[in-house]
Amino acid sequence: MNDPFPYTTAADFRAVLNDHPTLPALEELMDCAPVDLDAFNDRMEGIVAHKDSASPAESREAVHAALMACALPGHVVDAEFATLIHQAIVVAGKLTRAGRAVLLAALAEAIRTRDADSLVLALGMAPYSSGAYVERLRALADATDPSEPNDAERLRRDQVSALQASATAPMDDEMAGAICDALQAWNTVRSETPQQKAIREAFTHARTLMDTLGEDDPRTFAAVVKALNLQDPGCTDRMMAECGIHLRTPDRCTPEGEPLFSLEAVADALGADPEELLVQAQKLEGFGLVALHTGPSHVLQ
Repeated sequence: MNDPFPYTTAADFRAVLNDHPTLPALEELMDCAPVDLDAFNDRMEGIVAHKDSASPAESREAVHAALMACALPGHVVDAEFATLIHQAIVVAGKLTRAGRAVLLAALAEAIRTRDADSLVLALGMAPYSSGAYVERLRALADATDPSEPNDAERLRRDQVSALQASATAPMDDEMAGAICDALQAWNTVRSETPQQKAIREAFTHARTLMDTLGEDDPRTFAAVVKALNLQDPGCTDRMMAECGIHLRTPDRCTPEGEPLFSLEAVADALGADPEELLVQAQKLEGFGLVALHTGPSHVLQ
């Protein structure tokens, strides 16, 4: 009589292990292995507890013995089969750790850039059920005394707890915290106005240039000035005035209405030599910055 359940064999394990195994394929093998995994995990707890006092060879032999001892009734797991199962467990562990590192890096980058597409992609990779997470959060909120003040630390604990309770794979505090941060970033990005988005992206760009080019690079300075003026229009003009730098009223402007100042007017405001200032402006142009206007302009009345 054939066994109605398609238990995997040593040949199945060997075939997968010899053919660039993936984590889903290994998990499928283990799900159908003729081993009592609960009993094996209980035995493994004892092995792990004493691993410091055992050599690698002794620990490996203990794992193989545990697998053979935990064979399901009517099945035999010999030494060769146990070795293959152990290899699958080791490879699956390595793939899991590698996948975890990739996911943490993706979450960190998405949180740093606040890029909507990156956040959606990273959160889509996260091992949790969004529906179960929301339901768990609601249950925690319903169980909270409404008279208690809102506490950021308690809310964070509830979010981590809800994520771990809705996880579809083992999730430690570090992973849960990263997912919480990504969810918070996503909520911020989703609710921000176009102006808020422009300001955030300008500061992100400025920080990137500061990290890659250094704070003394003219391109970094220009990006910081742009971000500050987006956040607080007229900020740099006020800062210049506080330093005693006063530009005369411009008499020309670009077609877009941006005021233009002559080289002599800027040099006079800065107390600089016009020829030296022209050299500096040309250097800025060499960095790709617009310092000299050569296009059309209009006279201001």
